Amino acid sequence: MKKQIPVDFISMKCYFKESHSLFNLCSVGKTLFKKDTALQLPKVAKDKYPYDNVFTDIDAQNLCGNDLFTSLPVHGYSFLVLQCTYADQSLGFVSLGVKGENIYTEKHKELVRVLISPFTKVLCSEVINKNIYSYNSTTITAKTLKDMAIRDKRYTFPESKNDENTINEGCLHNLFESAKNVAKFSTSVLITGETGVGKEVFANYIHRNSTRNNEPFIKVNCGTIPENLIDNELFGHEKGAFTGADSTQKGRFELADKGTLFLDELAELPLNCQAKLLRVVQFGEFERLGGTKTIKVNVRIIAATNKDLIQMIEDGDFREDLYWRINVFPLKIPPIRERKKDIPDLITCLIMKICKRLEITEPPVISPDQMEKIIQYDWPGNVREMENFLEREIIQNFGSAQAIELKISDLDSTERHKQPDKNAACNKDMDNMMREHILKILEQTKWRISGTKGAASLLKMHPNTLRHRMKKLGLL
Repeated sequence: MKKQIPVDFISMKCYFKESHSLFNLCSVGKTLFKKDTALQLPKVAKDKYPYDNVFTDIDAQNLCGNDLFTSLPVHGYSFLVLQCTYADQSLGFVSLGVKGENIYTEKHKELVRVLISPFTKVLCSEVINKNIYSYNSTTITAKTLKDMAIRDKRYTFPESKNDENTINEGCLHNLFESAKNVAKFSTSVLITGETGVGKEVFANYIHRNSTRNNEPFIKVNCGTIPENLIDNELFGHEKGAFTGADSTQKGRFELADKGTLFLDELAELPLNCQAKLLRVVQFGEFERLGGTKTIKVNVRIIAATNKDLIQMIEDGDFREDLYWRINVFPLKIPPIRERKKDIPDLITCLIMKICKRLEITEPPVISPDQMEKIIQYDWPGNVREMENFLEREIIQNFGSAQAIELKISDLDSTERHKQPDKNAACNKDMDNMMREHILKILEQTKWRISGTKGAASLLKMHPNTLRHRMKKLGLL
């Protein structure tokens, strides 16, 4: 709050009308009185308190009595008080103080009033946890407080939901509804879409809204695990299964037992591992590497890929039976270029998210012509590219605490961002060019594919991806 208004301390107090007393719940900065203590207010203030106001030290002293200022000098301070109410009952108040006379204005009061609802919910939770309502059962009851806590959930914003709030806009709302519906069951879900559209966000959303939300949520990026270690990562190993296996290790499936396993980049799994995965998905059982004991697990599978699995099945790179086993409930996330009407709201959410992370108090201003330029751009990298672009622009244009204006410099030359002309691309035999290039690198590495000096490393791609392309180009 110091970034927005002048404040030296802030406190939250519960008010008991029947006894006309206060109970200090919490304070930050200089405290008016000790935490978890009750204070009897003077009778002269009974008809005037509580109420929203801004006042100086003398007004506060006359209103609340000298006992209120046990550790704070009574001279030279300004105060701002806002009451927390629910169901026409005054539950308490939030007070701010700052050294100096006549500092707070009505504008400050209106600004802080925006936070009164979440403050009230926190106050209710604290009163319930501490059983403070027993001090005055006729005014603040447990039922009233619990009702407040249950109904007013708008101010519960776990950090993990930030990305959901970012992309849960426009036409994606229906997709989130579908995800919420399937979350209630243990059905396998296949999430497809281009890079950067938010597939992992949907996976998080499904797990969080499922009956397994208190159980493990294990994530595996199939494209980052070396082929010779995938079995070990997914299914674990027994002691002595291979050199260096000094103890038994559980795989991701065992760690996810009773919970959810998210298989990102599913298309990168090699065929031999796909067969083992099929058995787990179908029967919920497997053996650890080097073991003979069958292990049973109860795991909900969510998979994601940006590849065309149907085409991979036709090419012989993905098992058709595994595809139909996992693709029980498909979710296809559209790219940004297919939902341009959502871009303004999406931009606003992303800017607020970035400014919060960068601790920028004044979000940038985007003019209508700039917004139109953003909308016209196709965003091949989708939300990920958009967020990176906005963060870069905010940093480059940031010069003061005042509102800044995005110049959208990187989108001035949109020609370099456009997709290649398909007709022009047809005039070139891209497959032959790619084949010659890969063949040249393979000969250079003496046909070594993986490893630090392998062809995949030089081509900056995953070994499994290189093998797939080599097979498609007739090199394997």
